[in-house]
Amino acid sequence: MDPGDDWDEWKGLLRDAGVEKDARVHDAQHTAATLLLEQGVDISVVQEILGHS
Repeated sequence: MDPGDDWDEWKGLLRDAGVEKDARVHDAQHTAATLLLEQGVDISVVQEILGHS
């Protein structure tokens, strides 16, 4: 398994979605956390989703 495959797939998803900014996967994690918290999802659930302790 090539570790670059995920990166290439991520970049392809960004391109297909018309995202012009060069975003990292880590940026998407922050966005997901923010959106979940704004929707009232409990912080412990958000941590679990993100794999944080």
